[in-house]
Amino acid sequence: MSISITASDFLEFKRIQKNGSYNMLDPRAREMSNLSKEQWVTIIADYNKLNEAWGETPPVITGDKDTDSLLEDERANNE
Repeated sequence: MSISITASDFLEFKRIQKNGSYNMLDPRAREMSNLSKEQWVTIIADYNKLNEAWGETPPVITGDKDTDSLLEDERANNE
């Protein structure tokens, strides 16, 4: 069964990664998110592909306050 990862899922992973409190393979890092274990492992396995799609250029503004806040942080970091 294929696990679907959205831009929002990936940005949540990146937010925790940016925090730097834990190695991303540490289960405590995933506990800081709303992602399932399967989503977390899929993001780690497909990180390069996902980062190429959503890591450098944030997706279009979604209208969701939390997601848009993450996107704004990503834009500021990329400038």
